[in-house]
Amino acid sequence: MKRGAYFKSDAEGTELILSLWLVKREDTIINYYKPNPLTIYPRENVGLLFKTDDGALTGIGLEVTVNRGFEGDTILNMTIPEYAWGDADEPEWGDENFKDILDETYANLKTSEKYNYVGLDYTVPAFVGKCLLTVSTDEEGSTPELYELTTAEGLQNTAQLGLYITDMANNPLSVNITETKQGRIHFSEIIKSLPARQDPITYTYLVQLTDALPANPNLIEATMVVRPKPVGESRFVGTNVRDYEVTHTAVIAEPISVEYVQDAGIQSSTLAVYRNNNIYGEYDVLAGSLPTGISYESGVLTFAKDFASHLTKASGATEVYRFEVTAVDNAGQDFLDSVTFTITMEPVSYEIVVPTEDIWGWKAKIEAVISGTLNATDLKVYLSDSEYPATWTGSPAEVWLEGLESGKITQYTLSIRMKFRQKSLLRNLLSR
Repeated sequence: MKRGAYFKSDAEGTELILSLWLVKREDTIINYYKPNPLTIYPRENVGLLFKTDDGALTGIGLEVTVNRGFEGDTILNMTIPEYAWGDADEPEWGDENFKDILDETYANLKTSEKYNYVGLDYTVPAFVGKCLLTVSTDEEGSTPELYELTTAEGLQNTAQLGLYITDMANNPLSVNITETKQGRIHFSEIIKSLPARQDPITYTYLVQLTDALPANPNLIEATMVVRPKPVGESRFVGTNVRDYEVTHTAVIAEPISVEYVQDAGIQSSTLAVYRNNNIYGEYDVLAGSLPTGISYESGVLTFAKDFASHLTKASGATEVYRFEVTAVDNAGQDFLDSVTFTITMEPVSYEIVVPTEDIWGWKAKIEAVISGTLNATDLKVYLSDSEYPATWTGSPAEVWLEGLESGKITQYTLSIRMKFRQKSLLRNLLSR
């Protein structure tokens, strides 16, 4: 059956507002539905077609055909939502990940895996009608902030806080939340980005959601309270932090470590290195751009036992390096007492002596006075061009050279070779 009617429109177009009442005969329940208005211009014909067969998308459909003259027909398929013709269950929260967070450190809020998903799952059979977020604190003089999550402005403002909405698979919504029945409201980034404070503060997040029923919509609410632990004083704890005096090639007995003890998280940290009172380099500790032998991981800065061997050294010169570690936490506080230590590196010196009284017919003793401490692999003895087995004991180090040619005067080149220098002695060893 067709029924015609006239609709008066001006040149700029006039909105055609449709109001539908759907009646379920068996129980005489009347549901009301109001689609979005259409703009109609003069001399346009509008046809409305209800679909209750397979042509409907969800049981009942409304097809609007607008005849726009030479432009042809424009067909708009409107799905009449389920709540307008059937029963709709009340909305529900999935709030197992939307619980109060009390006395947690700011550092843990930012880094702990258990806060990777803080949020609300919603299931709304009659589609989302409105969704409001209210953020308030107990700070004196503060005013609650209200955000409408169904508007572009509200989503933009809450995105700056770190809130975002996805489907149940954590994919960003491609439609407005009002076109969804299920989804997730994520608060993780809000929690992670809370500014660290030394004074106590409580944040309250209230979410109110109504479904799209035009009459007596269902309302559900959820509240989460976050009260972080106020940050204390940030400080360093050093292990083996002291001044050192070593030779150019020496390694220290144990690594040096600097632990960052803090509640707020680390905003920045700098390692400044001075060589002979001149700046050698400044390094961003958190970025990991550190000199060879120095590393940062899990809140600990470590200087390896051989880190000094990688530093620049002038041959034969004494080098004094000073290291200073400073840091600022996320509350804007400087760490208590910067860490400072020096390492003084002396060049290795040695003297070779062959006492005349210790030259024998087939052997001779040499003595080497060596500064500092050397590893066995740092020093080798050569007689002429052949490496000579020797064991160094004490200072002066002594070694007997055996297997000399006896019965005549013979010239030998004796050398001690180290990783950093070589010194040779040319002697006539007289066999006796």
